[in-house]
Amino acid sequence: MARRSPFAQAGLSETFAALADPTRRAMVQMLGQGQKPVGELAAAFALSAPAISKHLRVLRQSLLVEEQRDSSDARLRVYRLRPEPLHDLDAWLVHMRTFWALQLDAFAAHVATRAANTPMPQRQTISPEQKQQPTRRRRSATAAPTKRPRRAGA
Repeated sequence: MARRSPFAQAGLSETFAALADPTRRAMVQMLGQGQKPVGELAAAFALSAPAISKHLRVLRQSLLVEEQRDSSDARLRVYRLRPEPLHDLDAWLVHMRTFWALQLDAFAAHVATRAANTPMPQRQTISPEQKQQPTRRRRSATAAPTKRPRRAGA
């Protein structure tokens, strides 16, 4: 059976899209400390109730969080973090870290080989007398000519 690539995971795009918003990332971080009632989540942000509901809906649809209703009070909703999408995200990141580590190691080896086989150019030294000589600035051929101010009475 062929191993499935982390790129083929359908939920990864939804996870990235949900975590693209800083408010939702903060909510996920809060829920990482444990489940929270919606009122506690809402109190942490200066947003309207409809905006909080929309953020929570996006997190639910991406399967990052799940909603539970309290059995004693059906109006009380408690949210908790679901670890599965984060495990998928972590697996993708591990894959990318490994890929780039190999690429950068190969590049470093190439640069080292190239540097070992290429003679270093000689630096041109400038004498103290040359340093003290003023350099003339040349006007570029495309620069507009400058007008000199007229003297009074001329």
